[in-house]
Amino acid sequence: MVAGEIIGLGGAGLLALGATALIGDAPATPVVVVMFVAMLAAGAGEGAVVGGMQSLVLARVLPRVPRRPWVIATAFGALLAWLIGAGVVMSLPENQAFEDSLPLFMALGPVLGALLGGCQWAVLRHHVPRAGWWVAANAAGWGIGLLVGFGIPMSISEDTPTALAAALALLTGAGTGLAPGLVTAEALVRLLRRGR
Repeated sequence: MVAGEIIGLGGAGLLALGATALIGDAPATPVVVVMFVAMLAAGAGEGAVVGGMQSLVLARVLPRVPRRPWVIATAFGALLAWLIGAGVVMSLPENQAFEDSLPLFMALGPVLGALLGGCQWAVLRHHVPRAGWWVAANAAGWGIGLLVGFGIPMSISEDTPTALAAALALLTGAGTGLAPGLVTAEALVRLLRRGR
């Protein structure tokens, strides 16, 4: 999952940096629309990458779980999460400090994690007893992960050198994926033990 998030979220961050560089000083409304669409595409792409990498693990431990529905469910869940997350972040006042947004992000992470986990649960529930714990594990993991996911990007400004901004985008992907990856891995192990 961490590798998937480095590729998925890191790539989304690089996409955002590239879109910002291309758009430059364009009028505000078109910039917001382009960035919003780009983030949704990046979210679906991130979900497909993460879902694909997770399906490789699932193929070894739960070969009955079909890969394509898992990837589609993950991509759809990520798209919905990005839709809500991007909408919330874009509605924040410009230059708002991270600490001022912290309560919002602390609430948003578990909600978006549960949304993603719920989409995956729709596939997993047919193959694992008590699969509802998967939703709770995603809520807990993403509750921690999105603090990193929102915190690091909010430290990037127009004055941040491009190379550093790109490195921070990749670090965001790794840091954001670490908590959900560890929590859901432990949840999967426990679900498999109970299933046996």
